Amino acid sequence: MDTTQLETKGALLRQESTAVTVETREQYAAAGEWLKGVKAYQREVNDTFGPIIKKAHDAHKEAIKQRDRHLKPAEQAELTVKRLMVSFDNAERRRIAEAQAAREAQAVKEAEDERLAQAAAAEAAGDEQKAEAILEEPLHVAPVPVPAATPAVQGISGRSNWKGEVTDLRQLLAAIAAGAVPLGLVKIDQGALNAHARLVKDTAVVPGVRIWQERSLAVNSK
Repeated sequence: MDTTQLETKGALLRQESTAVTVETREQYAAAGEWLKGVKAYQREVNDTFGPIIKKAHDAHKEAIKQRDRHLKPAEQAELTVKRLMVSFDNAERRRIAEAQAAREAQAVKEAEDERLAQAAAAEAAGDEQKAEAILEEPLHVAPVPVPAATPAVQGISGRSNWKGEVTDLRQLLAAIAAGAVPLGLVKIDQGALNAHARLVKDTAVVPGVRIWQERSLAVNSK
């Protein structure tokens, strides 16, 4: 496809735009007529490349569709097995944590029983001062080793993702207003804000929001 003429027209329009002046009513009207020519050029470009873009877009969509059709079964299979492994890992962690707590409690009890026995022996020997010192000593318990929750598999690693969920937006906004939490926890919906501005225009005051009218031009080459 030879697009030389289009390139020439586009370059000429860009050059002409640098010479446009709008300081009088006549110049304003002339600039408007010139913009119609720009719009006609844009339509010519779109008519030239539109079919090519559509064809490429359709081919791209079809390629993605075929790719996803082949990937979907594998992705579902992966998700199923991952859920099973995560469920097992969580159960193992709970089991080990419970066993760990039980072992630590048993170790503390044994250490306490040993200390009481030593204090009782000292008291039986008539050394009450030693018995009192034994009872006042901090209890020392050797750490209990913690086994791995799940076996290591090369190429497989676990991750922990912390997430947040808003359960009461008003409470969150109140905390932000009080400075208790960062302002960045909320994001302004610019589309909704603009829609509200179009609805109320300048008839209402929204706290913390400036509503104004932005002017622009629409060009019809016909």
